Amino acid sequence: MQQATINGAADAVTLTRVPVMKADGIIIYKDISMFFNVDSAGNVTLPSALVQITPSPTINVGAFKPGTYNGYDLAPQCGGHTFKVGSPGVGSGGQISGSIQRINGSNCDTFNASWTSGPITGHPHQAKLNAAGITSTAYNWGVMGTAGGQTVVSGWKAGDIIGAVQTGNQLSLVNFGVDNKADTVLAFTLCPTANPC
Repeated sequence: MQQATINGAADAVTLTRVPVMKADGIIIYKDISMFFNVDSAGNVTLPSALVQITPSPTINVGAFKPGTYNGYDLAPQCGGHTFKVGSPGVGSGGQISGSIQRINGSNCDTFNASWTSGPITGHPHQAKLNAAGITSTAYNWGVMGTAGGQTVVSGWKAGDIIGAVQTGNQLSLVNFGVDNKADTVLAFTLCPTANPC
């Protein structure tokens, strides 16, 4: 159970993507919802009829490829242009989360961002996306963590809305700022090894 995503609300507890090992050693994933009864004396019971176990939705964890990426060129004094994309994570409802961070060079340029897949309804950034008028599902939506230093990333600010798309070995981040209009795009290419491209 410790590997699952656990959410509680009112009298219900939901465990998402509980790994279960079958007799042949293969791991499958289940979603478990438990609805508790509480009587007037404060006794809590869990009738078996109120436990729902269903297969977890199939997720495409390969949509974002982890590894070292070659990205935008920085000024020579910044000393590098490689970025790390972490292994995809799984959130509630089977949503996939990803992130990118610049990993070399001096502190004259910082850059990191994160994103989450799935529909806008129930998205971790739903309120921000709704306020910006974003309805498209063509992107995996997220926000900038930090971006600054050189003019090559001017306009990319902490908290800006971004859309992320992986096509083969290329990751594209589209900056939307605070509205539903795409401003600029940065492209990152997966390196063949863990060393800088």
